[in-house]
Amino acid sequence: MSSIFKALSSDRKFRHKIMLMLLVIAVVRIISTIPVPGIDASVFKQWINQNGNDAFSLFSAFTGGSFENFSIMALGITPYITASIVIQLLEVAIPSMAKMQRDGESGRRQLERITIVFGAVLALVQSIAISIGFGKNGMIADMTFIKGMITTISLTGGACLSIYFAKLLTDKSIGNGTSVLLVINIISRIPAEIMGLHKQFVSGKAAWKAALAIVIIIALVVFTIMYIAAMDGGVRTIPVQYSRKMSMQGSASEVGSIPVKVGILNVMPVIFASSLFAFPQLIAAITGKGYGSGLSKIFLEAVNQSNWFNPSKPIYTLGAVFYLVLMALMAYFYAPIALNPAEVAESIRKQGGVIPGVRLGKETERYIERVSYSMAFVGTVMLTVVVLIPMILTGVFGVSSALGGTSIIIIVGVQIEMAGQLALEAKQPLENKLIYKKGEA
Repeated sequence: MSSIFKALSSDRKFRHKIMLMLLVIAVVRIISTIPVPGIDASVFKQWINQNGNDAFSLFSAFTGGSFENFSIMALGITPYITASIVIQLLEVAIPSMAKMQRDGESGRRQLERITIVFGAVLALVQSIAISIGFGKNGMIADMTFIKGMITTISLTGGACLSIYFAKLLTDKSIGNGTSVLLVINIISRIPAEIMGLHKQFVSGKAAWKAALAIVIIIALVVFTIMYIAAMDGGVRTIPVQYSRKMSMQGSASEVGSIPVKVGILNVMPVIFASSLFAFPQLIAAITGKGYGSGLSKIFLEAVNQSNWFNPSKPIYTLGAVFYLVLMALMAYFYAPIALNPAEVAESIRKQGGVIPGVRLGKETERYIERVSYSMAFVGTVMLTVVVLIPMILTGVFGVSSALGGTSIIIIVGVQIEMAGQLALEAKQPLENKLIYKKGEA
């Protein structure tokens, strides 16, 4: 922490990065309050409160309330996140895209451009669907082609602005811009969620019941934060032996290691499963079809998380089973992408290293892949614990809050990552100055 304060006071470049981050955050939050032209935001918010479900709660958290206020940032950074997940999964299935990933910096830049374009296209498709759907069910009064175009352009433009700001933060500031915007949006919802919990469990309740509810909520939040921090700190090291030449004395070797985090997948499996389950609920709400009857009603009730672990609706808990299966499938496909065994194996070979007891080449790659799968399995099991707790509370006690396990995982994980990035960025300029001074001496 002291190195960060020293860097802030002595290094202009580091200071500019921090100022840029704060400026972008402020601009994004201001733009998030601007409603789409021609939309009565109060009417829309009232409709959301009456018809809302966990799909809307998820979008509300990820967009910082912009979705329920129908601002031009209503889609937020979610189209880009979806595009990133899809493109990364396609890298496993399409050899040409996998080759781009292996082509180093130029290949990654090309994949990034593809992701940005795909994210913009997704934003456009979602904007059109929202404009048509809300126009048909009367949420957009006096709907005309021009008003639909304005709504579509506003929503798409807001999503593209979010992508631009995320890219700007990634390139010019500190940390991953997408993660920063997502966390800021979630944090902005904390006051409203606290007020909601207070109204549900404290206001008008007996003193002992209110006190017990406060203690339980605080204990669960603290436990979740500590659990995620412990999970993020869990590491398995792959030992690597590097050969080095020593003049006049033959050769010797150095022993290093490659750390593989338990949380290698971060929150990707949770976001993937949550987004996939929220999609049919959003479509039903936007089109005004509601839950209908028959199989469509059963399906929509099953993918609604508020019905899981509800003693009066036990059959719908099957949705939770499928949710966990989706998380496991995402973990299986995403694990080799997160670690990239081929690239790590090639890096070890180029540096003259070898994993003890493992041959170079394909065997090293397969060994690293097995490690990635094992860490992904442990991480997914630990994620499941964090995710299940709020699900059970929601079903059994009717707790309704967007600040569930998914949101807390994202907040804590990104904060830990940001703290490490800040410390690294602050340390580098100070070290460079010391080297420069030694050179002068």
